Amino acid sequence: MGGIGHLDNIDHIDEKKFNSYIKNRILTRSHQGNHYTEQCKYIDQNIFIHIIKFENIEFEFNELMKKYKLDIVLNQKKDNTSRHEKRFTVKSFTPEIIKLINEIYHKDFITFGYDKILKNQDI
Repeated sequence: MGGIGHLDNIDHIDEKKFNSYIKNRILTRSHQGNHYTEQCKYIDQNIFIHIIKFENIEFEFNELMKKYKLDIVLNQKKDNTSRHEKRFTVKSFTPEIIKLINEIYHKDFITFGYDKILKNQDI
C-alpha cells in the first residue's frame, strides 16, 4: 500500500487517519530527498532532459527510443485484473490535503505538466 503500507493492521485505517498520515508526512518531509520531497528538486535545470510520464510510459519511452534511433522497445503486458484494490485514492483526500499538496508541490505540477486538483468536484 505504497505510503502507508508499513502501518500495523491497515484494515483499521480510515480516511481521517489516512489524511492525517499524509499531512504529517508532507509537513515533515526530508528536504534532502525521500518519497515526499518535491520531485522537481531532482531535476538539474541546466541540463535538457526528457520526462516520461508513468501513465504513458510505454508510448513515450518507445517514441524517445525512436527519436534517438535506439533499438529498444518497452512492451508492457496489459493485465486488466488488479492484484490489489486500492483502499485510498485521490478521492480520499480532504480539501485541506488537496490544498496542501497544491501548495507544496506547485513547482512539480508546473515542471511535469500536470493540472492541480482545485476542489473535490475536480476528482
